[in-house]
Amino acid sequence: MEETIKQFMDMMKEMKRGQDEIKEEMKQGQDAIKEEMKQGQDAIKEEMKQGQDAIKEEMKDAIKEEMKQGQDAIKEEMKQCQDEMKNEVTRQLQDQGIKFDQQVGEILTNMKTEIHTRFEYMEKVVEETVEEFKNKVDKEITDMKKDFEVLKVDVKKEIDILKRKCESQKSGTINVEEGYHHSSKIKPPTYDGKTSWQTYMKQFDAAANVNNWSESEKATALIVSLRGDALEILQTLNEDQHKNYEELVLQLEMRFGDKHLQQVYQAQLKGRNQRINENLQQYEADIARLVYLAYPTAPRDFIEQLAVQVFIDGIRDCETQQALRLARCKKLNEVLAYALEFEAAKQASRGHTRIRQIRARTPEREYRSNNVYNRSNFKDDVEKSTTKHKGYTNVIREYRRASRPKKPGHKF
Repeated sequence: MEETIKQFMDMMKEMKRGQDEIKEEMKQGQDAIKEEMKQGQDAIKEEMKQGQDAIKEEMKDAIKEEMKQGQDAIKEEMKQCQDEMKNEVTRQLQDQGIKFDQQVGEILTNMKTEIHTRFEYMEKVVEETVEEFKNKVDKEITDMKKDFEVLKVDVKKEIDILKRKCESQKSGTINVEEGYHHSSKIKPPTYDGKTSWQTYMKQFDAAANVNNWSESEKATALIVSLRGDALEILQTLNEDQHKNYEELVLQLEMRFGDKHLQQVYQAQLKGRNQRINENLQQYEADIARLVYLAYPTAPRDFIEQLAVQVFIDGIRDCETQQALRLARCKKLNEVLAYALEFEAAKQASRGHTRIRQIRARTPEREYRSNNVYNRSNFKDDVEKSTTKHKGYTNVIREYRRASRPKKPGHKF
């Protein structure tokens, strides 16, 4: 049994040695195969490299030839496209030139007609202005003649009065009115109760101071100067009151004075605005009157400031009102003068603007105003041509991209 086991162990060792020898032979065989494969791969690589170099050389010549042919074809096509675009633009320009010439002729004809019409209108306006000025001058001359006739009558009356005075002095009798005229240097105006009592009293006091009248002489002169409604107040006075100057003034003040109407004038002043067709001079005069009647005892500076503010606030024209506010005038006569100058300048500017508009009608503006010609039409045509040119350019670019050969070195 032991012998058998020993033989079995020897046999196992022999088999192991055989396996090791087989492994060694297999390893040597594998190394030999690897070496042969490496040599084969190197040979294949060398052959492939030589083949690729040959192919590259052949493709390089073919690509150059194809690129040259493609460039020549592109140049020829571009030249044809350029010739077509040039012919198209030339034709469009010729059409636009013919159309422009026709439109210029029409515009010149229209301009001649309009200029003739404008001249006729201006001649008519000048004739009407001259006629209006002539009528105004004739009216002023007529008014001056009437005033002169009235003055002649007044002078004649004065001469008659002087004649009567001379005759009275010779006879030694002088009535009250003649005595009044004899002692007067300045004759006060008459008063009928329809004008301002305060204004009249200023005139009467001025005449009384110059004439150096006494209280009784002032009473007599005031009675002689009364007319109409003012004269009727004498019926309510007795004989003593007729000789009392202060009593006469008090009664007339109560009847025709404005002191008790201050609140009424203040309300009128508050709502006073420039009326339609009321010029600036009339508006200013009424503002000055209302201010003095509403605040007769106020300081001068307050009255001027209030009058300026009311005058500016009531101006109808917004531009004039804004200009007066910026001017910052302190007195009513200053703001009136500035307003008149501004109105005159504005009217002159409007006249010059109208003349410039008439003279500045160029053919291009005439085209635009009559919708006959518009520069945007030519601009649209140019944009259309540019779009067409861009279309040609895109076609050429696509053709180049399609005909461009592939880069060498790509995978086969």
